[in-house]
Amino acid sequence: MIINLLIASIISLLAFLGMYIGGVSASYLKSSLPGNIHRLYIFCGGLLAGLLIFEVIPESIKQYDQMGLIIGGILGLFVIITIDNMIHNKAVSHNKKKNYLHGIIFLVIAVAIHNIPTGLVLGSNISDHSITGSPLLLLLFLHHIPEGITLMISSSLAGSNYLSFTPIISFLTLILGVGIISGMFISNLSQQLNTILMGTVVGTLGYVTLHEILWKTKETVTTKEFFLLVALGLILIRLYVWGLGML
Repeated sequence: MIINLLIASIISLLAFLGMYIGGVSASYLKSSLPGNIHRLYIFCGGLLAGLLIFEVIPESIKQYDQMGLIIGGILGLFVIITIDNMIHNKAVSHNKKKNYLHGIIFLVIAVAIHNIPTGLVLGSNISDHSITGSPLLLLLFLHHIPEGITLMISSSLAGSNYLSFTPIISFLTLILGVGIISGMFISNLSQQLNTILMGTVVGTLGYVTLHEILWKTKETVTTKEFFLLVALGLILIRLYVWGLGML
């Protein structure tokens, strides 16, 4: 049991480091390209769309029941739209910083929901220690780098910095760790739970990507530049996922 908890801690630390390195990279890009943070934000929207299209959705369809995924997706959309309606104030809807603050809140919610089934799957497979293989740990580390990039850019646009970015990724790492530990004890129930949760991931992350990030920033650049930035993010993630598959 102690060894399993140690493995869980190592996995959580790798996830934290992946997001942190992604955040550092985003911060460097932001300082190197002053005045282009909105373009980076749109590019990050392309990254998230790519993760959904090329990784999350295909893997979910392969591993889980499609009807359960659809139910989870509808549930995720219902929850995120309800939260949106609760915190959205029409009086400040033209306040860009408030809109970006909403975006980072929804993004954190979406990534947190994503980390729950991920943690459950990891936890349910820790007992045989097969997860300690270096290629898999490397994949876990690399997977969180795009998330860290997007979280940092979103945090910056909301008027925050490393002081808020670090607690955010610490919280998300904690969610992953709790999911891993929970997966150790409920491995028999994890398949049914994961199906609904993975569908919820697609619904919430899809809403955040399309509505909160891309739709709300499309007017900050020209139409041609918007589609070019999104396409660049999609292509980069496609190559990224292809590279992970080669490991």
